[in-house]
Amino acid sequence: MNVNNEGVVLFHTCLFVCVALASTSSFIIGVDVVETFAYLKEDVLNAMLLPCPNWIAAEERAFIRKSSSKSIRRVSNLNAEEFKNIVNTGEPVVVTDGMRDWPGLGELNCQSIIYNYPDAKYFDWQAQESISLRDINKRNKYEGLECMAGYMNLQTPENLKYMQELMNNVRAPYFLFKDVYTAEPHINSSHPNLNIFIGTENTGVSPHLDETCDTFISAQFSGVKNWSLSWPISEEGELKWSKPIVFTLYPGELLFWYVGMRHHTEVVKGCSLSFSFQITTPAPRDYFHKLSKTVNSGSDADKDKLFKQTRASNANFLDTCNVIEKDGKSFIIARVLDEK
Repeated sequence: MNVNNEGVVLFHTCLFVCVALASTSSFIIGVDVVETFAYLKEDVLNAMLLPCPNWIAAEERAFIRKSSSKSIRRVSNLNAEEFKNIVNTGEPVVVTDGMRDWPGLGELNCQSIIYNYPDAKYFDWQAQESISLRDINKRNKYEGLECMAGYMNLQTPENLKYMQELMNNVRAPYFLFKDVYTAEPHINSSHPNLNIFIGTENTGVSPHLDETCDTFISAQFSGVKNWSLSWPISEEGELKWSKPIVFTLYPGELLFWYVGMRHHTEVVKGCSLSFSFQITTPAPRDYFHKLSKTVNSGSDADKDKLFKQTRASNANFLDTCNVIEKDGKSFIIARVLDEK
């Protein structure tokens, strides 16, 4: 969108006056209206001035800005028992040396993926359509990788054929067993649950919730990403999202996070290439039980209000999850339909 400088100044001035008037009259029209004016101003200006389409609403950005003073835990040289104890509590953790023996670290990046897999299908968030990687350079209004943001779903028939070759760049984290990506309590999966995310600076994903029971591993191959994570809490009987922990993920690092966590990402340097795995073991047993108790302490209306903020389609999705023990391992899985 092309807007001349005078138009930008005039629009900014008008909105500023509206916000100022609303601010001085907040006792009459309410604080919520003041905030709405401010968010509107920020959203419109971002739409006009940002180099890439605005991917996060001002209200969601405000939620991230009100972040927790807590820092994410960063660890290295883990052993299996230490990691199991961390996961059990549901504490998000960055393992700074988690990719230390991965063949693809230092080799894989956005350009190499596009070059080596030109026919792979990629979902473009800007256009909201699936395209071949070879067509990234043919997008309207963009040059090269400019404003590229999206992902490859390796479970689709078009992309599944690339799974094994791409997995040759990966190892099981040194503190986990070798089949962790496919381990299930009853029969192992035939292939990992893997998505590949590609994004350039000035792009990202707004705060949202994935309605799945699994634990997530995000492996950063190239570029630098900012993250935020939050989860449901109860304060004075009110269900709400905790203040988000905001942190940065660098190449060579693994991030582990869990069911029921609201999250956002944004690329802050270079072109980001990351692999996202979903695993079922070890299970965040204590965290999940506490999470379920917290969420179910609220009424159906409270839960609907809470999860509506994440655009979740099912406010009761946690009820489909279950923690079980099998062969000395704990798993978090979706319940079998006929399970009671």
